[in-house]
Amino acid sequence: MKIFYRPDLVRVTRTNEDKWFEMFQPQLLRLANTDYGKDLLCIPKEFENAKIKNIYKIGKNHIFFNPRNHDGMFEKDWDFRVGAKWANVIRSRWEEIQGALLWQEANRFILPSVRSLVFSQGAFGGPYFPDPDPETTTVDGKVQLDATPNVVWLTVRNNIDGTTAADGDISGGNEFHAWTRLSGSDYAIARGFFLFNTAAIGDTDTISAATFSLAGQGTAEGDSDVTTIDVVSSSPASNTALVVGDYDQIGSTVFGDFAIAGWDQTDATYNNITLTNFTGISKTGITKFATRNSRDTDDVAPTGNNFIYSSFAERTGTASDPKLTGTSAVAGAGKGGVALLLNVG
Repeated sequence: MKIFYRPDLVRVTRTNEDKWFEMFQPQLLRLANTDYGKDLLCIPKEFENAKIKNIYKIGKNHIFFNPRNHDGMFEKDWDFRVGAKWANVIRSRWEEIQGALLWQEANRFILPSVRSLVFSQGAFGGPYFPDPDPETTTVDGKVQLDATPNVVWLTVRNNIDGTTAADGDISGGNEFHAWTRLSGSDYAIARGFFLFNTAAIGDTDTISAATFSLAGQGTAEGDSDVTTIDVVSSSPASNTALVVGDYDQIGSTVFGDFAIAGWDQTDATYNNITLTNFTGISKTGITKFATRNSRDTDDVAPTGNNFIYSSFAERTGTASDPKLTGTSAVAGAGKGGVALLLNVG
């Protein structure tokens, strides 16, 4: 989990990032629904070969898009990231974002008396800057049990604690996980942890599709035993940091899997794991996923090395983040329909 601070900025009013996104939602949506704005905000223009359009909600870690009526249901797509990803983008590109919003406001064909928050609030102590709120962000990384000589597989797999824990990777967010290893007579296991704040989905929504995506980062995978990457639940002690005691805080129910034989190691290329079980996705709080190799899940001792390398959230930008995307709907669109935000650009 990466908190992007800007201690260099002065003469700004620091505002809780959740409140900041609420305050400037109209301006951000106008910006996000242009090609220039997508580039500036690092919003992908493509998702599952369909153009992301009609963005109608943006938060510090999510966007909602493509709202539509379907058989009386309000259906929409969403994209969640680890941590406060879009707040971090805005902080890191603050001067450019502020300039774009001010230009946008100055060129709107409306009366000066009804111009929106950027100017009116700027006159009373602004500009307002989204301040990090660490206790509400989430973490990704791995917990590993290093090889120990002459220890049987069952002991390694069922151990309570790991030997190392890492929140992503400070050298660029690239690491292996979902790993089982046999070296000589020594076994080792690494398990990935990926947490998303998905409370924005909506308590009464019905989820119809979800995909957990991990991006390759240029390092070849290993698959001695022809295995899969399994997505399961996790329950680390903290939502914002990993410790060795989290090693055994993983589930056994597989929400979706991906054959390592089909893994694309190309840097920043996503490998999409289709979820067939949505029970692990929280609509009221934090979705807590883990990845483990199928030899680990199935309790079958490996005969060699089985692993993938992928990017964690610490990498710059949003092009290779772990992400959770999907579709959900809520009843109530009804006769009145829903108001769709027209795409611009």
